[in-house]
Amino acid sequence: MPVALLIAAVAAQSAPGIRPFQPAVILARDDARGLLTVAAPPTPSSAVPPALAVVADGRPVSWARPVVVGAAEWQYQLAAPVLGEADVRELSGWFVDSAGLDAQVDAWPAGAAPHARLESLTPGARGVWLEITPGWNVRRGDSWFVRRGRRPVARLDVTHVADDRAFCRVVPLAAAPDLAAGQRAAAWPSPSDRRHGIARSSVVGVRRIEDVQVAQIPAPCGVECPAEARVEVYRDGTFVADGVVESADARFWQVRISESAEHNAVQADDEVLARSRRQVEQRAFSARVLEVRPRSFLINAGEIDDVRPGEVVWLLRPGETPRDVRIARVQRDYAEAQFAQAADIVPRPGDEVRFAPTRGSPRTVARIESIAQETLLGVEWTAPDVTPDDAALAIVDRGVVVGVARVAASRGDRAIAVAVEPSLACRLERGMTLRRDAGAAE
Repeated sequence: MPVALLIAAVAAQSAPGIRPFQPAVILARDDARGLLTVAAPPTPSSAVPPALAVVADGRPVSWARPVVVGAAEWQYQLAAPVLGEADVRELSGWFVDSAGLDAQVDAWPAGAAPHARLESLTPGARGVWLEITPGWNVRRGDSWFVRRGRRPVARLDVTHVADDRAFCRVVPLAAAPDLAAGQRAAAWPSPSDRRHGIARSSVVGVRRIEDVQVAQIPAPCGVECPAEARVEVYRDGTFVADGVVESADARFWQVRISESAEHNAVQADDEVLARSRRQVEQRAFSARVLEVRPRSFLINAGEIDDVRPGEVVWLLRPGETPRDVRIARVQRDYAEAQFAQAADIVPRPGDEVRFAPTRGSPRTVARIESIAQETLLGVEWTAPDVTPDDAALAIVDRGVVVGVARVAASRGDRAIAVAVEPSLACRLERGMTLRRDAGAAE
């Protein structure tokens, strides 16, 4: 049976009784006009005729829109001229119901955020209307942000919500945000980050005070953090430095970068994760090694993080077995630690120390081989022991999550997947990877 296509954006949490996708039976093809005739679905899932996703010889090739809807047969117009090619032997397809397209954002991977379009702006760009989907549960007080590249340039604070629109007050994060209708804004925090208490931001500026870097970051929204929150800075998914918030206002935090970091370690556009109150309460945070001594080492967590003498935590290093670490002494904002048993490694500044057993790291499982019409993906499995399912996978570019995809069908080391359009932070490219969150079923 040929590989079929399933729209990734369809969520399991669709309205009761709605089947978001169904296999289509192709009855005839009109190569000259690019038309497909298909049998009407046995149980239409909604009053709106579904789109048709088309696969040729196991390759995703085109979306098709309905042009004739009858009692027994429906006719679809393909968006791409794939018919009539001599090498196309088999066509298969799936009906895709629009009712489930943008649902279940709460199940998206960490770092993936729904995106909404700026519909219109008030004079002076002091306010904007966002086009939203009711299933996203947008509420007054929520925030969104507009990026230029990877850098936030404006925060949008929701003040009024209608059925499919939200009005927002514009808080500039750059000297000239240059907002315009049609631009996209991302929920801040994302639903997954809000659920797990993850405070995320980006570096927008760096200056030096004496011999220390001070980074300016937009104040994270929607997740409560201590006044002197610890932060970690990442570039392309790799840890580069840690720091502590020295001052803050309604728009920005000023973060003093640790003196143990390399010279000029932090750059504009780096990603920032702040240690939130919820993470401290649930022990779901990491600390970093600050200084190594002959028989112990210091970490950047202390009394303010409820660290206790005698507590056993774990030192992690990529690709190595976690080592038990015992807290020896605790000060206000740092602690001294020792290995609980003789260890065969020497701690290094920047090593990660976890305060709860790790569920494992997110795992790269596939690579995008081909892209048709921006959202239809042909992928290659790079983790052969993965069992494909309909779990949401993160699309990753240079260590940063830029969207969500779902696997439709798989055969051997190849699969068909679809990117969820409202999740996309940028245009997708071949070579981007698909990553499964730690703890996701396999």
